[in-house]
Amino acid sequence: MRASKQIAQAPVCVFLLAVTTTFAQLPSSYPVCPSGGNCNTPAPCGSGCIDNDNDGLCDSWEVAGGIDLNGDGIIEDEHDLSLPDADSSRPDIYLQYDWMIEPGRNGHSHRPHTQAIKAVVDAFARQGFALHAFPGHPLRHHSVVTFEPVDPACAGNDAVNLYDLKASSFRPQRALAYHYAVFGHYLTCDSLEHCAQCPVVDGNPAVFGATGKAELPGNDLVLTTGIFLDFDLTPAIEQEAGLLMHELGHNLGLRHGGNADGPEFKPNYLSVVNPNFTFTGIPVAAAAGSIVPISCRVNADCPGEAICASFTHGCTRIDYSRQALPDLNELSLNEILGIGAGTNDITTYNCPDTTPVFGGASGPIDWNCNGDASETNVIADINADGEFNYFPFLMTGHRDWGNLFLHFQCTAGGNDNAPAPHLSQQEPSIIEHLRKHGRRPANPEF
Repeated sequence: MRASKQIAQAPVCVFLLAVTTTFAQLPSSYPVCPSGGNCNTPAPCGSGCIDNDNDGLCDSWEVAGGIDLNGDGIIEDEHDLSLPDADSSRPDIYLQYDWMIEPGRNGHSHRPHTQAIKAVVDAFARQGFALHAFPGHPLRHHSVVTFEPVDPACAGNDAVNLYDLKASSFRPQRALAYHYAVFGHYLTCDSLEHCAQCPVVDGNPAVFGATGKAELPGNDLVLTTGIFLDFDLTPAIEQEAGLLMHELGHNLGLRHGGNADGPEFKPNYLSVVNPNFTFTGIPVAAAAGSIVPISCRVNADCPGEAICASFTHGCTRIDYSRQALPDLNELSLNEILGIGAGTNDITTYNCPDTTPVFGGASGPIDWNCNGDASETNVIADINADGEFNYFPFLMTGHRDWGNLFLHFQCTAGGNDNAPAPHLSQQEPSIIEHLRKHGRRPANPEF
């Protein structure tokens, strides 16, 4: 049975298109609402719709449960834009996720764990957002998904373009409100040899085994975990959840440094958008200042906002940063102050020999790893990038919640027929991530 909703007789915002077109072509145009009725104040893209919760969706759409694009008085998935459970008093974010599947005895599926999706939905709900994440369709398996046109010299002989996948699986009317994600095998290229032949995009060379990429901002994202399967591993719940929330964060305007691409791996940026925490979440200790995560076997062993990480059996948060922590100056670090979060979280940083270690989010941190956490004016490369020249020599904190960009419809990244949007940096492979920034506590008993 087709999902449908009878429209109430209250005024409903309809579309005026900048060019003559059909509803099937809607993704190539931005919505413009006429004045009058419920659409009489500024709203996204210079329209006249009220959007009190600032989520990029006109209030009248949310009240009606969608937009009756064919004018038959009923909102149904097949022909219209359906916005189930929308609420004009709460920001709503819609997501369709598809996954690739290789059939057969030796096949595999990239469908994410239901618990991973729930962990991300719950994280948004705790901050007053409704993330509506809907499973879409299983897709024919390809070795590579790419944002760029397929070039066999780079991508290999079994590659597919993301936007071609989207055209075959994603209802065009959804482009007005939905993000689109594909869980696949490899991103951009399928081997070290082919990756070396790929063009450099936005200053970033292709990385074999990269785990994701997204429009920044925009509504499309790719998550690729084939490198796990290469080592006969299954992605853990916290790894899928962290990766999804990370890439969706790029769609929402977040960068690896919060409001900037760098510096990366900042100890004072407690967010899954920080590559330090993408695959692990933010570890949670039993007490402020501790560097030992709470041991767990099931989620019930953890505090209410944390889940039990199946990879480490420690409690961890899948979350964006909730506060902008004090800036850190690598040329003058105060170990007594640490990062000043005042929480039970655990951060990570690097010793002078690049060894990654844990530090408490509250209390002192031994930045130079000499056994004395009471020093001031310490000089240390705490993110192991070999640089100290951040202008003006600061690692700035950033608060993600409250700074999310929800109006992707008003960007090039929300228009599939526009020139190529800005893309996030390719994420490192899980192997590279653990090799360079794998975290280990100073407590040898852990």
